[in-house]
Amino acid sequence: MMLSNKLTLTGSAASLKIFRDQAAEPFSPNLGPLMGRSERDDNHVNDECQITETVSQYRDDVLDFHNFIPIPNCILLEGCIDTHADWENANWGFERSACQPIILDDGIESGELVYMFITVGSPPQLLLSKVSRQFPELLFHCEYQDIEQPDLKPYLCEYKDGELVSDKLAHQNNLIGAKDVS
Repeated sequence: MMLSNKLTLTGSAASLKIFRDQAAEPFSPNLGPLMGRSERDDNHVNDECQITETVSQYRDDVLDFHNFIPIPNCILLEGCIDTHADWENANWGFERSACQPIILDDGIESGELVYMFITVGSPPQLLLSKVSRQFPELLFHCEYQDIEQPDLKPYLCEYKDGELVSDKLAHQNNLIGAKDVS
Protein backbone atom coordinates (compact mmCIF):
# COMPACT_ATOMS: atom_id res chain seq x y z
CA MET A 1 0.00 0.00 0.00
CA MET A 2 1.25 3.45 -0.91
CA LEU A 3 -0.19 6.52 0.72
CA SER A 4 -0.28 10.06 -0.56
CA ASN A 5 0.32 12.41 2.38
CA LYS A 6 -0.28 16.13 2.63
CA LEU A 7 1.42 17.47 5.74
CA THR A 8 0.55 21.00 6.84
CA LEU A 9 2.58 22.53 9.64
CA THR A 10 1.30 25.66 11.36
CA GLY A 11 3.08 27.84 13.88
CA SER A 12 5.56 30.66 14.17
CA ALA A 13 7.77 31.59 11.24
CA ALA A 14 10.88 30.91 13.33
CA SER A 15 9.78 27.37 14.27
CA LEU A 16 8.69 26.56 10.71
CA LYS A 17 12.04 27.72 9.35
CA ILE A 18 13.93 25.51 11.81
CA PHE A 19 11.76 22.53 10.80
CA ARG A 20 12.17 23.21 7.06
CA ASP A 21 15.94 23.59 7.32
CA GLN A 22 16.33 20.45 9.42
CA ALA A 23 14.02 18.47 7.10
CA ALA A 24 16.17 19.32 4.08
CA GLU A 25 19.54 18.66 5.72
CA PRO A 26 21.55 16.30 3.49
CA PHE A 27 21.49 12.72 4.77
CA SER A 28 23.33 9.59 3.72
CA PRO A 29 21.99 6.16 4.75
CA ASN A 30 25.55 5.12 5.55
CA LEU A 31 26.73 8.31 7.26
CA GLY A 32 23.74 9.91 8.92
CA PRO A 33 23.16 13.68 8.68
CA LEU A 34 25.98 15.26 6.68
CA MET A 35 26.03 18.74 8.18
CA GLY A 36 29.48 19.39 9.58
CA ARG A 37 30.94 16.35 7.85
CA SER A 38 32.71 18.19 5.05
CA GLU A 39 35.93 16.36 5.91
CA ARG A 40 34.42 13.22 4.39
CA ASP A 41 34.72 12.34 0.72
CA ASP A 42 31.53 12.46 -1.38
CA ASN A 43 31.88 8.83 -2.51
CA HIS A 44 31.35 6.04 0.01
CA VAL A 45 31.37 2.26 -0.16
CA ASN A 46 29.59 -0.04 2.21
CA ASP A 47 31.93 -3.05 2.00
CA GLU A 48 29.51 -5.57 3.49
CA CYS A 49 26.73 -4.98 0.96
CA GLN A 50 28.98 -3.75 -1.87
CA ILE A 51 26.92 -0.60 -2.39
CA THR A 52 28.61 2.53 -3.69
CA GLU A 53 26.74 5.77 -3.27
CA THR A 54 27.34 9.37 -4.11
CA VAL A 55 26.27 11.59 -1.24
CA SER A 56 25.27 14.40 -3.59
CA GLN A 57 22.24 12.37 -4.74
CA TYR A 58 20.64 13.09 -1.33
CA ARG A 59 21.13 16.84 -1.41
CA ASP A 60 17.92 17.64 -3.29
CA ASP A 61 15.52 16.21 -0.70
CA VAL A 62 13.19 18.67 0.96
CA LEU A 63 11.93 16.23 3.61
CA ASP A 64 14.00 13.38 5.06
CA PHE A 65 12.71 11.71 8.21
CA HIS A 66 16.23 10.51 9.09
CA ASN A 67 16.97 14.11 10.05
CA PHE A 68 14.42 13.93 12.89
CA ILE A 69 14.60 10.31 14.02
CA PRO A 70 17.85 8.93 12.57
CA ILE A 71 18.74 5.28 12.28
CA PRO A 72 21.33 4.52 14.99
CA ASN A 73 24.92 4.00 13.87
CA CYS A 74 24.86 0.36 15.01
CA ILE A 75 22.08 -0.32 12.47
CA LEU A 76 23.81 1.73 9.79
CA LEU A 77 27.05 -0.19 10.28
CA GLU A 78 25.28 -3.50 9.68
CA GLY A 79 24.62 -2.16 6.18
CA CYS A 80 21.74 -4.46 5.31
CA ILE A 81 18.48 -3.22 3.84
CA ASP A 82 16.35 -5.66 5.90
CA THR A 83 17.80 -4.32 9.14
CA HIS A 84 17.08 -0.72 8.05
CA ALA A 85 13.51 -1.62 7.10
CA ASP A 86 12.89 -3.37 10.44
CA TRP A 87 14.19 -0.36 12.35
CA GLU A 88 12.15 2.11 10.26
CA ASN A 89 8.95 0.07 10.77
CA ALA A 90 9.53 -0.12 14.52
CA ASN A 91 10.42 3.55 14.95
CA TRP A 92 8.50 5.36 12.20
CA GLY A 93 5.65 2.94 11.44
CA PHE A 94 6.66 2.46 7.79
CA GLU A 95 9.69 1.78 5.57
CA ARG A 96 11.77 4.38 3.74
CA SER A 97 11.76 8.08 4.26
CA ALA A 98 9.39 10.44 2.48
CA CYS A 99 9.13 9.32 -1.15
CA GLN A 100 8.89 12.08 -3.79
CA PRO A 101 8.65 14.90 -1.24
CA ILE A 102 7.78 18.38 -2.44
CA ILE A 103 6.94 21.63 -0.71
CA LEU A 104 3.48 22.69 -1.87
CA ASP A 105 3.42 25.93 0.08
CA ASP A 106 6.41 27.60 1.71
CA GLY A 107 4.29 30.21 3.46
CA ILE A 108 6.54 30.38 6.48
CA GLU A 109 6.01 34.11 6.96
CA SER A 110 2.24 33.53 7.09
CA GLY A 111 2.68 30.66 9.56
CA GLU A 112 2.19 27.63 7.30
CA LEU A 113 4.43 25.08 5.60
CA VAL A 114 2.88 22.36 3.41
CA TYR A 115 4.55 19.18 2.13
CA MET A 116 3.32 16.42 -0.16
CA PHE A 117 5.00 13.00 -0.05
CA ILE A 118 4.36 9.28 -0.28
CA THR A 119 4.79 6.68 2.45
CA VAL A 120 4.93 2.95 1.86
CA GLY A 121 2.90 0.60 4.04
CA SER A 122 1.14 2.95 6.43
CA PRO A 123 0.54 6.62 7.28
CA PRO A 124 3.20 8.57 9.18
CA GLN A 125 1.28 8.70 12.47
CA LEU A 126 3.95 7.16 14.72
CA LEU A 127 6.61 9.36 13.16
CA LEU A 128 4.49 12.52 13.47
CA SER A 129 3.82 11.76 17.13
CA LYS A 130 7.57 11.61 17.78
CA VAL A 131 8.59 14.56 15.58
CA SER A 132 5.85 16.77 17.03
CA ARG A 133 7.53 16.34 20.44
CA GLN A 134 10.66 17.90 18.94
CA PHE A 135 8.59 20.89 17.73
CA PRO A 136 5.94 21.34 20.47
CA GLU A 137 4.98 24.80 19.21
CA LEU A 138 3.93 23.45 15.78
CA LEU A 139 0.65 21.75 14.82
CA PHE A 140 1.16 18.78 12.47
CA HIS A 141 -1.93 18.24 10.29
CA CYS A 142 -1.62 15.27 7.90
CA GLU A 143 -4.17 14.11 5.36
CA TYR A 144 -3.44 10.74 3.82
CA GLN A 145 -5.06 8.52 1.23
CA ASP A 146 -4.30 5.14 -0.37
CA ILE A 147 -3.05 5.88 -3.89
CA GLU A 148 -4.41 2.56 -5.14
CA GLN A 149 -7.95 3.39 -3.89
CA PRO A 150 -8.49 7.04 -4.89
CA ASP A 151 -12.29 6.77 -4.54
CA LEU A 152 -11.98 6.39 -0.77
CA LYS A 153 -12.05 9.56 1.27
CA PRO A 154 -8.74 10.53 2.85
CA TYR A 155 -8.11 10.37 6.58
CA LEU A 156 -6.53 13.05 8.65
CA CYS A 157 -4.58 13.14 11.86
CA GLU A 158 -3.26 16.06 13.86
CA TYR A 159 -0.47 16.05 16.42
CA LYS A 160 0.68 18.70 18.83
CA ASP A 161 3.59 18.12 21.23
CA GLY A 162 3.41 14.34 20.80
CA GLU A 163 -0.33 14.12 21.43
CA LEU A 164 -2.96 13.01 18.92
CA VAL A 165 -5.36 15.96 18.62
CA SER A 166 -7.58 14.60 15.83
CA ASP A 167 -7.95 11.37 13.85
CA LYS A 168 -10.87 11.15 11.41
CA LEU A 169 -12.03 11.09 7.81
CA ALA A 170 -11.02 14.22 5.93
CA HIS A 171 -13.66 16.36 4.25
CA GLN A 172 -12.16 16.66 0.80
CA ASN A 173 -12.68 13.98 -1.86
CA ASN A 174 -9.02 13.32 -2.60
CA LEU A 175 -5.52 14.63 -2.13
CA ILE A 176 -3.75 16.56 -4.79
CA GLY A 177 -1.10 15.13 -6.94
CA ALA A 178 1.54 12.87 -5.42
CA LYS A 179 2.87 10.56 -8.08
CA ASP A 180 3.11 6.78 -7.85
CA VAL A 181 6.49 5.41 -6.71
CA SER A 182 7.49 2.40 -8.78
